Amino acid sequence: MKSKTKKVTKSELQKKLWKLLSEKIRKERPMCELCKIKPATQVHHIFSRRFKSTMFDEDNLISICNGCHLKTHIDPEWARRKVIEKIGEEKYDELYQKAHNTTLDWSLQEYLEAIAKLSETSSKS
Repeated sequence: MKSKTKKVTKSELQKKLWKLLSEKIRKERPMCELCKIKPATQVHHIFSRRFKSTMFDEDNLISICNGCHLKTHIDPEWARRKVIEKIGEEKYDELYQKAHNTTLDWSLQEYLEAIAKLSETSSKS
């Protein structure tokens, strides 16, 4: 009897990569990067994850508490100001350009390599 190997999808790899990356970010940056008071419980994309070129870019991710995460979605202008305060206008503009003007579509192999690298890093710490 032949055993069937399930084909891995990009969506499954994206979920796995996001889980590893968000754990890494929260571990490295345990306090909310916006209020700087509460422990971070979530990782937020500065520019939406719909922009594939910055979806897994650590510069596009901030570690935040539940309250600040809610506020970023209620008041995006407040979030933009807080992020610029944190990273500076020049870095914000560069990230904006990368998110909006760069097309990136990862291959299955690139996802697998990124997952392997993050898995290796997390097992060392």
